[in-house]
This record gives sequence, C-alpha cells and structure tokens, in this order.
Amino acid sequence: NPGPVTSPGTLLTLVNPVPVLTTLSSTYTVVGSTGITLTATGSNFVSNSIVGWNGSARTTTYISSTTLTALILAADLSTVKIDSVTVFNAAPGGGTSSTQTFTVVYPLPVLTSLSLNSAIVGSSTTTLTLTGSNFVSSSTVRWNGTTISTTTFVNSTTLKMQIPTSALATVTIASVTVFNPAPGGGTSSTQAFTVGNPVPVLTAISSTYTIVGNPAFTLTLTGSNFVASS
Repeated sequence: NPGPVTSPGTLLTLVNPVPVLTTLSSTYTVVGSTGITLTATGSNFVSNSIVGWNGSARTTTYISSTTLTALILAADLSTVKIDSVTVFNAAPGGGTSSTQTFTVVYPLPVLTSLSLNSAIVGSSTTTLTLTGSNFVSSSTVRWNGTTISTTTFVNSTTLKMQIPTSALATVTIASVTVFNPAPGGGTSSTQAFTVGNPVPVLTAISSTYTIVGNPAFTLTLTGSNFVASS
C-alpha cells in the first residue's frame, strides 16, 4: 500500500477591483480658493486607492470601500478650468474609474460704489472708478445692460471705465453693473448714475425796469447752462 498522494497546489491570486466613482461632495469652487477637501463616493475602493486630479495623484484618505477624501491644493484652483477627477486602484487587478468633472469658476461680482454718481448732460468722456469685490481680469462694466469696451481691471476690488460721450448725451438715470463671464460669474447688483441738467446761471437781463401800465414786452435773459426745458 503506497499511502496517500498529495496533488499539485493551485496558486490563487487575489486582485484589486476596478473602482467605481459615482459622485463628488462638490462639483465646483471659485477660482483662487484655498485648498479644499473633496469627498469621493462610489464602490470598490481599497486601502491604497488614490484620487487623481487631471491624472495626477492627490493625498488620499481611505474611509471605507465606498468613500475616500482627497486634498485638492490651492494651486489646483488658481485658474478657471474644468478638471477631471478619477480613482485609481493599483495592480494586481485594479485600474482607473470613469471620470467626474470639477469646475473652477469665476465668482459673482459685487459692486458697492461708484467714484461719481452723476454728470451734466452733454459732458465729455468721463472716467468712472467702480469699487466692490470679486472682480476678475475679464470683468466688464455694463451701462444700461450694454457692455462698455473701455473697462480696465485694476485689482479684485477696483475697475475703471470711460463713460462715452454718447451715454451722456441725454438726461437719464442709468444702471451700472459689473459682469463676470461663465463658468460661474454673473451680474452684480446695480448702482445708479444720473445724467442731469446743469444748474442755470443768470448773469443779465435785457431790461431792469418798466413803467407801470406799459404793454407786455419781451425780456431777454443772458447767462449759461440754459436748456430747452428751462
């Protein structure tokens, strides 16, 4: 009797699954933000799963097979763009999940004051300084909804613009806003700018007296800043 015989062993390899990324805790932030912690939710996450930002690894913390957190750096948020976020599991097995997008957007501008809030009708081109916050290099000033091409970006709180003579040609109360483009962005609240009539100046009259009982006569007044409705 030869006794028991042991068959050759079979090597069983345990492999990492392909990760599945379904959602992000946030899908956008404002350009220039400080670093943020992003939570990735899905399935098939493992202890050494890595969150990728445009294909580059970011510091990742494993929470569970369905949750990871990743530190997104301030440098990642310094320009307006659409970024791709993935999860990667290492070999054996493993692979890269499908992509979720994260958008770095322009902020909504805030307009708080104007250096001038009025001008005399018929004035020449006037420089206006706008003060607020969340201004960007592509911010534009809108006058009654029309973009003013002479907008100059000074910094995130200051813009300058040239009010064209055509905008000062008629008496009106104009609405002044700041617009930031997409993605994000939008239009600020309104500040009013009044184009008004001047204060009249009377320097002389053609006659300073008449005799009681005289018939009606025409009196000529001389001065400046007279308008059609004076």
